Amino acid sequence: MASFRELSRRIIPASLRRRLVSLALSLQPRGLEESAIGHWVPEILRHQERLRLNLAVPSISPAQAYGGINTCVAFLHELSGHLTARGIAHELRAIVTNDDAPAANVFTNLPPERQFGVKVSAIAVRPHDSGFDAGPRDVFFATTWWTAHNLFPVLRSCHAAFGGEKTPLFYFIQDYEPQLYPLSSASLLARDTYANDWPTAGIFNSQLLAGYFAAQNHRLSHHFVFEPILSDALKAQLPRLAAARKERKILVYGRPQEARNCFSLVRMALQSFDARYPRYHSWAILSAGAPHAPIALSSGRQVLSAGKLSLAEYADELLRTSVGLSLMASPHPSYPPLEMAHFGLLTVTNSFANKDLSRAHENLISLPRAHPDAIADALAEACARIEDDPAAGLKGRSLMPGYVSGNGFDCAREAADLIVASGAVGGPAA
Repeated sequence: MASFRELSRRIIPASLRRRLVSLALSLQPRGLEESAIGHWVPEILRHQERLRLNLAVPSISPAQAYGGINTCVAFLHELSGHLTARGIAHELRAIVTNDDAPAANVFTNLPPERQFGVKVSAIAVRPHDSGFDAGPRDVFFATTWWTAHNLFPVLRSCHAAFGGEKTPLFYFIQDYEPQLYPLSSASLLARDTYANDWPTAGIFNSQLLAGYFAAQNHRLSHHFVFEPILSDALKAQLPRLAAARKERKILVYGRPQEARNCFSLVRMALQSFDARYPRYHSWAILSAGAPHAPIALSSGRQVLSAGKLSLAEYADELLRTSVGLSLMASPHPSYPPLEMAHFGLLTVTNSFANKDLSRAHENLISLPRAHPDAIADALAEACARIEDDPAAGLKGRSLMPGYVSGNGFDCAREAADLIVASGAVGGPAA
């Protein structure tokens, strides 16, 4: 019997087949690199009277704001404070790439002591949009590889129109983005942002990440590093830790949609833990981070997902939980294991390249092998320690002196120096 393909060749004229194939190809979804990259051509190139800091960011919606976005906003607050102290009038604009620009956002939600005290505006743009203005007083901050790609042409357009010094692109590097994808166009384009010939100031989230970046033979024109700190909201809950009553409970950081958080490995590890260590079947296990289907375990119990918790709900869980599990296939330290450890959880995580989080806190168990059985064994060891001494996690000491007490953004002063030196401030200080 002739195949469907053979029959179609006999029945459908070649010209029509070509048109149908062309139509089918045109309907195929484009890859991230094709949909995310395009030239943001400013609609108006004009002189502004004052400095403007522009944060290009996927979303400013509080519901979408995980640690990375909040970190960028906190850094800009610190930078804004240094500029204000110098008498430099300025404002801030969010350029939103993957969402709308809601009036209630991560900037307006800042506590009063963290407010910028400057005018804040927001616009939504997409690749090839020309719906915003730019000029020589604009300083741009990229937060992802595709926002960096889209900002380089804007900087070149401004320089061609107005001349003067080349204002660097400030680039928040909070992970090694080429590794967030399979070997592909996206991974190559992410890597290419580190090789651009435009002056670029990398703002690295941790010396661990900066060290890994340098080991890959990348060199930027300027280099700033800040270390992770505990968020203000969680810091405010730390005094409750002294009276906390820890339960026999494991808190898991579960985010299926983020490949670097290794959800499949988390699931296999929990299934191995349940099968290999029946003595801990009475322990509760809760997953938090993003919604997902329950994880069925061989004992008949399920690991339920709490989804994304509010900071208040998250703090409550940290205060009553004894053991944590949080994985990340990245040289960045990741915030959840640091938070868990500082709230008295014996926390199992993984090592990666130059990253060994056991150097950050005595409660952190950083595994050199990311295998389900090795993780299960580490969880069992942590549970045994708690059963022997329910206060074991509360006795663990931090090895990060500035994690709780520091502000973490000392390099914002250096960033302010670079902005002034670049000429973007222009004229006398206002």
